[in-house]
Amino acid sequence: MKKFYFLLLIFILFEIKDFKSQEKNPISKEQKNRINKYEKLVVKLKKENKKNQVANNLNKIAFIYWDTENFDIALKYFEKSLIINKEIGNTNAIKLIYSNLGTMYSDLNQLNKSLDYFKKSLKIRQDIGIKDEIAKGLIDIATVLTSLEKPKKAIKVLEEALIIAKNLNANKYLRSCYSLLSQNHELIGNKNKSYEYFDHFLVYERFLQKKDFEEREVLFKKKLNKELKKVETKIQIAKKENIEKQEEISNQKKNLILKEDSIIKINLENILKQKAIDNLNKDKELKKAISEKNRMVRIV
Repeated sequence: MKKFYFLLLIFILFEIKDFKSQEKNPISKEQKNRINKYEKLVVKLKKENKKNQVANNLNKIAFIYWDTENFDIALKYFEKSLIINKEIGNTNAIKLIYSNLGTMYSDLNQLNKSLDYFKKSLKIRQDIGIKDEIAKGLIDIATVLTSLEKPKKAIKVLEEALIIAKNLNANKYLRSCYSLLSQNHELIGNKNKSYEYFDHFLVYERFLQKKDFEEREVLFKKKLNKELKKVETKIQIAKKENIEKQEEISNQKKNLILKEDSIIKINLENILKQKAIDNLNKDKELKKAISEKNRMVRIV
């Protein structure tokens, strides 16, 4: 049963690799614009003798072509960058370019070239002395040796990488080491060792899958909470706008009522004034009539 799972894993890994090698990505308009931008910067920076920045922009162009499976062009740009970085003695950049070239030649199934570049990268890593990077470099070499079906050499390299990975407690490196050790012991017919390492591989594989799931879950919850806050903010703004609108309508109603009251008051005042005038006129007419009557009486 364990052998079945092991063979299934190998089959899946090769299927993924085959699918990737067949997959082609056209260069998008946005990528072309970026390439043109970096090309112009390279010309400008060369004139200014800013070699480090020239190399960085050449790397950026190389990565775009690599992402779109234009390997030949990508290789040329990495090689141009490599020459400049050697001129200025940028060891860290040289190490990374060697590693990139090793990976790219592995993708192209040019395994001997891939191995050469990974070895060059490892040499620099060992000179620098950072254990994490040394372990990574050893695993890269062991992966190519496994593909070249050189299991004994691969096992020797992996045993060195495994010691470093254990000291660092580097779970991802431990998973890779146990997986490759299982494969290579299978190739030399050491079934028991192969199963033993495969069991170790499964432990780390499950652990890292669980960890990855938990990290994704945390990120998802953060993203969800962020979106919920945005929605809540929009709701609060809408509520505020609605309250303000209601207040505006209420104020308009109050103003209208006040206006109506004012008009009624003015009309009432006008009516009272007119009535007073009318009463005054009537009083005058009455007095006039009485005066006229008295005059007539005196005449008689």
